[in-house]
Amino acid sequence: MKKKENKNSKKWLFVLSVIVAVICGYFIINRDTLKAFTVVTKGDFKLTVENKWSQEDRKNFADLKWDKIDDIGQSGYQLYQSEDGTTWNNRSLKYGKAIKVLNIYPDDPKSAKLGEWMDELNLKALDGSNLIQVTSESLSNYNANPNKYLKNSADEYQYDVLMFGSWDGNNKMDMKQNAANETKQYLNTGRGVLFGHDTVITIRPVFYANFKNLLGVGYRLESGGVTDTGSSEVKLINNGYLMKYPFEMENDLVLKIPYAHNYELQKKDVGTTWLEFINPSGRWPNPIYDSGAWRGGWYLKTNNNVGMIQTGHSSGDSSIDERKIIANTLYNLSQVSLDNFASDQSVKDDQAPDMPKTSIHCGKEGDDLRVMLDAVDKGKEYQWYIEANTKKSGKKKSDVIKETIISNIAGYFYEVTDSPNSSLHQKVDGYKDSYGRIDPMKYDLYVAPDDDSIKYDTRDSFIIHERTNSEKYLHVLAVDRSNNISQVNSQKLEDLNQSIEFKVERTKDEAKLINLKLDNTLNNKMETLEIVIPKNTVIKDFNSLNLPPNWSLQESNETIDNKFFSFKIKEKNDLATITNFIKNIRFSINTPFDQKGELKIVFYEKDKNTSVISNVTKVCWAEDIPQKVSLKAYDEMGNPIPAADLLLDQKLTIEKKETIVPRTIDFYDFIKLVSIEEIPISPLEWIITNEFQTGNLIYDLRKLTIHSRQVVNDNNKQVVIPKSGFSVLTSETQSGEKTNEFSLTMNSTANNSSIFDTYIIRYQRNEPLYIFSTKIPMNYELIGYVLTTQKEEHQPNANIQTSIQFDVSVTPEVWVTTYIKPVTDTPSLYHWEYKENNLGIITSK
Repeated sequence: MKKKENKNSKKWLFVLSVIVAVICGYFIINRDTLKAFTVVTKGDFKLTVENKWSQEDRKNFADLKWDKIDDIGQSGYQLYQSEDGTTWNNRSLKYGKAIKVLNIYPDDPKSAKLGEWMDELNLKALDGSNLIQVTSESLSNYNANPNKYLKNSADEYQYDVLMFGSWDGNNKMDMKQNAANETKQYLNTGRGVLFGHDTVITIRPVFYANFKNLLGVGYRLESGGVTDTGSSEVKLINNGYLMKYPFEMENDLVLKIPYAHNYELQKKDVGTTWLEFINPSGRWPNPIYDSGAWRGGWYLKTNNNVGMIQTGHSSGDSSIDERKIIANTLYNLSQVSLDNFASDQSVKDDQAPDMPKTSIHCGKEGDDLRVMLDAVDKGKEYQWYIEANTKKSGKKKSDVIKETIISNIAGYFYEVTDSPNSSLHQKVDGYKDSYGRIDPMKYDLYVAPDDDSIKYDTRDSFIIHERTNSEKYLHVLAVDRSNNISQVNSQKLEDLNQSIEFKVERTKDEAKLINLKLDNTLNNKMETLEIVIPKNTVIKDFNSLNLPPNWSLQESNETIDNKFFSFKIKEKNDLATITNFIKNIRFSINTPFDQKGELKIVFYEKDKNTSVISNVTKVCWAEDIPQKVSLKAYDEMGNPIPAADLLLDQKLTIEKKETIVPRTIDFYDFIKLVSIEEIPISPLEWIITNEFQTGNLIYDLRKLTIHSRQVVNDNNKQVVIPKSGFSVLTSETQSGEKTNEFSLTMNSTANNSSIFDTYIIRYQRNEPLYIFSTKIPMNYELIGYVLTTQKEEHQPNANIQTSIQFDVSVTPEVWVTTYIKPVTDTPSLYHWEYKENNLGIITSK
């Protein structure tokens, strides 16, 4: 049975879906601007703002839009801006739009120069019309009927700004009170007025009485001293917004003007003084007067929508620079608009970026290291609201909104030094031109795009040829597009964060990655993992690799030297998963086993096959495969000793110091370890590198081989021939000190062709001298000894009768025959010598 639907539920579901759709649409369409501004206070109508950048003007502006009010009055819309939410100031709504100016000149036609001056500047609005359109009228006519000129036939104000002047002494003319009243009514609508030289001064009582407080001028008569300062030079003392549009004036600019001077003082806590006279000269060479609250020497001052400039003293003369100042002032005093959109050009990012963050992004130990930089621009927070003056409902106030004006990072400067201290900040500050800008060509790394983008990748990288454990210092700073310079980030290179690092460990012909570290900035961020291996290497058991869930082999290919394996890891790219996978991989090294090669791990932020790859979107590290060390053993004569050879092939890592433990070999003493160039190596350590290495272990042979026998000559049947002979081998030092004795038993016959008994003795290096002597049996006497260094026939007539001494380091193998003969015909039959000789036992060969 079909269930009946509740109509009210359906209606609310529809409404809810519409609300969700609207909200989602706002998030999707305006996801950037949604985060960009905040509503501080809800008002009578909606106001939005977006931080924007003009590449042509190389500055920020705030793009403002608000709800259109149907019954808007003559005061139209006015913009109020604050930097702290407490102090609010009018700002122009006319940027980029043409403004109309009424120049009220003091009757002499030669003083009606403003229109000519502005036209010669050739300023154009966005629609191609003259940016500042001037109409001139005499002060006498204005005094007679001000509204005839202020308003049109529909009784609506037709000018954005009024300017009174310009002539010395204002041609001795003052304003009428009715004209002053209508001018104040005009000012109350938010429209602007600029007063010229000698207008709002004590000797023009109507001007003075009605407008001195708005301007914050006066105090001349009360000061009791000379307060006028005159000069043909003025200097910018405030480089703020009024000096940046429509003409951008150089910072701290000094201007040449026709001679002028101030008359009244200006109150320092009212409005803003933009320019002052310098190098006082002429009729009023007085230094600038300053009482603490009041100050002289001012050339241009504004306060919200009113201003005063000293142009006019030279009666119709004006320099080009002076005209630019007038144009900027007129334009910024135009603060009323009937449009419901505007751009606030007075905003500025004057906050320095954060110090750049640094990390080793790619590289290889002992090779180039790629250092990545990134910085966040801070920006300056502003607040705005729009005031709408309606015809029937009075004034309405929009939302109060706030937004951070950010120019974003322009680029970076860096240096590598031996010192932890750096003057990089001062160096970069010195690159600024007279506008306070740094030429992009001077940057070490420039990242800002050549367009109006406000959001872009601010990362960049550079290469240094240093080791990761270097004691040197890296100094870096960031500069934003408003030319604010960050503090210097100074770090030892060995302390730099490394995005990925590992070591390669080799045992025999298999390698693996150890000490793997992945920085947390990679967590859940990378889409592709690439493993690069040498051509003579394979991933062990590749066909049965256990890939993590949702991973896949994207591709594998080869070049002349390497093999590449790419894995798509986007769906599960947490560090734990990646680390576990890499740690479990083994690499089998095939022939040629000792060929140089490296293992490389590369991460890509985006799919490498579908995205543009740059140095900042990939992270990599490479390490050479450690190579074995073969140490061959030889004696001092160059004869190989295979049993003492060593092969270092266990748990090898690059730069690891392997302790060499020579093998113990019978009858050999280890002497030294030498390189293949026969350079001694001490201590006994060998540093593993990326190349197969060889060296030599040198041993000294300590084997004395002695062949001995005893031969009886002239034997008779009465004297028994001894079955064995007994001798003593005594060692001596070079100084003649006896140290060790060895007892030898030897074959004893009457046959001169009898065999020798052989003994092998390990001698000491510091005891090279040996003495051979025989214990002569009873009833016998010594004929003599015969010693040869080769096996050859011995003859008793070639003998010596004293004990034999020889140097075993020179003659390590000898043949010795002891010749004896009977001395009696009636020997004792049972003498002990026939049975035994207690000289000990030596093992014979």
